[in-house]
Amino acid sequence: MSENMSADGATSTPGGNFKLDCGNVRLKAENVTERVQLVVVSTLSLAFLGALSFGAWMLVQDSRHDREEDS
Repeated sequence: MSENMSADGATSTPGGNFKLDCGNVRLKAENVTERVQLVVVSTLSLAFLGALSFGAWMLVQDSRHDREEDS
């Protein structure tokens, strides 16, 4: 006999087990849905891009400030 493994939505699809091992820091997640994984990854990506954008903006502001002082 075979079981029906199809799912009706992303919330019912179990995510894979994964481990993150960085030296002394270990993160282990089991049975996390794909939707939750996607939300976490996209949130972290947006935060990272926001931090990069803010850093670039600060560099531009410092450069403008230095040019104004030199004039």
